[in-house]
Amino acid sequence: MDRSEGLVYQGADGRQIRLLGSHTDVTDRKRMEEVVRESEERYRTLVELSPSGVVVFCEGRTVYINHTGALLMGAKDAQEILDRPTFECIHPDYHQEVRENVKRLLSGGVSVHSAERIYLKIDGTPLPVQVEAARITWNGKPAILGLFSDITERQQGQEALAALNVSLERQVDDRTEALRRSEERFREFFDHAPNVTCLKDHDGRYLYTNRRFDEVFRLAPGMAIGKTDRELFSPEQADQFQSHDREVFASRRGQEFEEVTQQGDGTHTSIVVKFPVTDATGHVSAIGVIATDITERKQTQEALRDSQARFQQFAESVGSAFLIADIKRDDMEVIYVNAAFTFVWGIEREEICQNWSLWLDSIHPEDRDRVKTHHDRFFAGGATAVFHCEYRIVGRDGYIRWIADRRVRMAGWENRIAGIAEDITHHKQQLALLAQTETMGRIGGWELDFVTNRLQWSDETYRLHDTTPESYCPTVESARDFYTSESRTIIDEALGKGI
Repeated sequence: MDRSEGLVYQGADGRQIRLLGSHTDVTDRKRMEEVVRESEERYRTLVELSPSGVVVFCEGRTVYINHTGALLMGAKDAQEILDRPTFECIHPDYHQEVRENVKRLLSGGVSVHSAERIYLKIDGTPLPVQVEAARITWNGKPAILGLFSDITERQQGQEALAALNVSLERQVDDRTEALRRSEERFREFFDHAPNVTCLKDHDGRYLYTNRRFDEVFRLAPGMAIGKTDRELFSPEQADQFQSHDREVFASRRGQEFEEVTQQGDGTHTSIVVKFPVTDATGHVSAIGVIATDITERKQTQEALRDSQARFQQFAESVGSAFLIADIKRDDMEVIYVNAAFTFVWGIEREEICQNWSLWLDSIHPEDRDRVKTHHDRFFAGGATAVFHCEYRIVGRDGYIRWIADRRVRMAGWENRIAGIAEDITHHKQQLALLAQTETMGRIGGWELDFVTNRLQWSDETYRLHDTTPESYCPTVESARDFYTSESRTIIDEALGKGI
C-alpha cells in the first residue's frame, strides 16, 4: 500500500508552474496499526468477559469499569459508575490506607498492591473484595488499574471456619477439663478405696498406684511409678505377680487369682482381679489390678470349718438324734440330721432332707394331733419359743418307741431351728415298773431334769404329800418346804452327791 503527497509551486504572477509529488510505502505501518487494533480488541474483550471486576481510576475519578465490576457494584451498566469520585466506592475506614497505597503506586514505590478492602455498592451496601492494583497510563495520564473480586463467600467460609475452630477449641478445652475432672474423680475414688489398686504397662512398669497400695507395701507416695515388681518386691513375690500378668496379657480378658504377699505384719492372702485396659484403637495398653485382702476371711473360714468339723464329730458321736432345719410358712426344710436319727427313726438322711413330713407320719396316731398342735405353736412363736414334747413313734419295723423331743430357734438365724430327740422307751418302761412298785409298796418316786431343772413327782409322791398335780407344781426349792429343817439338810446332801 502506498501513500502519495503532492506540492504545487506558483510563479510570480500567481500561476501554477510546477507540481512536486512523492510516494511512500505504508504497508508495514498499516499492518502494525491493524495488529494493535486487534490486540486492543482482544484485550477489551478479555477485560469485559473477566470474572473479576476491572476498574480504572484516573485523577480521582472512575474512568473505566467492566461489566462484571458494574454488576458487583450493584449497577445495571457501567455508565452508572463512570465519572464518580474514586473514594465514593470505597468504605471510609480504608480511605487513608488507600490514599497512601495510591501514592506509592503512582510514585513507583511499588508496582503491584494486593489487599482486602470493603467497597460500597451504589446503594451503600458494603462489599468485601480482594483487590489487586497496579500503575498504568490512561490517555497519557497516570492511572490506577484495579482488579477486584467478591470475597463474601470466602469471608463467610473463613468466619465459619474460625467459628468452627473456636467451637472445636472450646470442645477440646471442655473435654480436657472433663478428662481432668474424671481423672481427679478416678484418683480420689481409688485413693479412698480399701482395695489395693494399680495400673501396669506392657513392660510391667507401674503407671499408677493408689494410696492403699503405698500403705500396704510401705512405700512413699509415687515411689512405685516407673518401676517393675522386681525392683520393689522379693524374687518369689515378683514371679507370682508377673506370671499372672502374663496370663492376662495373653488371654486379653480379665481373670481372678489368689495371691500371697509378705507384708510388715506377716503373710496376707488376697483375691486379685486383673484385667486388660485398652486404648482408643482397641489395643491392650495396660493391665489393671484390684486386690482385696481376704486374710481375716480365710482365717474365719478356717475357724468355721474347724468348728463345723468339731460340731459334726460331736453330733455324730452322741446317741441322741440331732436335727437342724429352716422353717418356712407351713413348711420345714431339713438341713442336717445325724446318724442317731436314722438309728432311732429308721429313716435315711436323704429321705428326711427331701420330705420332712416323714417325721410327722412316723408319730403314733394317738399322739400325732397333740404333737402337731405343739409344733405349729412353736412355728408361730417368736425367737424365744420352745418345743418340748414327749410322744411315741412307730418305726418301720413296727416297734413303738417313746421320744423326748426338744427344739429351739438358733441364735443369729431368724428361721433356723435345732432339735435334739432322745429315745426314752427304756425310761418310760422303768417309770411304769416304778409306778407298779409304788402302788404295791406305797413308795413315792421323783425325777429331776438337770437340763430344764424340772422336777416331776409320781402319783404316789403326790398322795404321800397330801396334794395333787392340779394344785401343786413341784420345784426343788418349794418341795423342801414339806420337810423339817433336819430332813432338808439330809436331802441337800443327798441331792449334792447325786449331782
